[in-house]
Amino acid sequence: MMSRSTTVLLKGTLGVACLLTLVSWLQQPVPAFEDAAQKPKADADHGAMHKEHEAADAEHEKWMDEIAQMRIEHRKALAALARVEAMIFEHDAELEQQAEEIRQHSRHLHHHEAEIAAHEASGDDSEHAKLARQHAEFEKVHAAMKKSQGQFREHHSQMTKAVKALSDSFGASKSHGNESR
Repeated sequence: MMSRSTTVLLKGTLGVACLLTLVSWLQQPVPAFEDAAQKPKADADHGAMHKEHEAADAEHEKWMDEIAQMRIEHRKALAALARVEAMIFEHDAELEQQAEEIRQHSRHLHHHEAEIAAHEASGDDSEHAKLARQHAEFEKVHAAMKKSQGQFREHHSQMTKAVKALSDSFGASKSHGNESR
C-alpha cells in the first residue's frame, strides 16, 4: 500500500505529464481545409474526404445565407405583426370610446324619461314640442350609434377571424426538422 505522500506525488507527476503532452499537442500546426486539400497524401481516401469536407463547407455557407435571409424575413414579419397589434390597440380604444358614447346616450335617455315623467305629471302642454324635438334628436343619434355598432361588430369579426386563421396556420407545422437534436 502506498503512503499518502507517494499517492500525491504520483498524481502530481501524472498531472504534469498530461499537461506537458497537451501543451506539445496544442503547439502542432493544424492544417486548414485549403492547405490539406493541396498536400499529396499517401492514403487515397484523404482526397475524397477533403472534397466531402469542402462540399459540406459550401453547404454550410449556403445554409448560413438562407438563415440570414430567413431572419430578415422574420424581422419584417414581426414588424407587420407589430402593425397589426397597433391596429388592434387602436380598435380597442375606438371600442372604449364607443362604449363611453353609449353610456352617455343611456344617461341622456334616462334624463329624457325623467323630463317626460315630469311633463306628464304637470299636465303642461307647453313642453310637449320641446320634448318631441329632443326625442327626435335622440332617435337620430341612436340610429347613428346603431349603425356604428354594426360596423364595429363587422370589423371585430373580420379582424378576429383573420388573426385566428393566421394563428391556426402556424399550429399545423410546429416542427422544423429539429427532432434529431
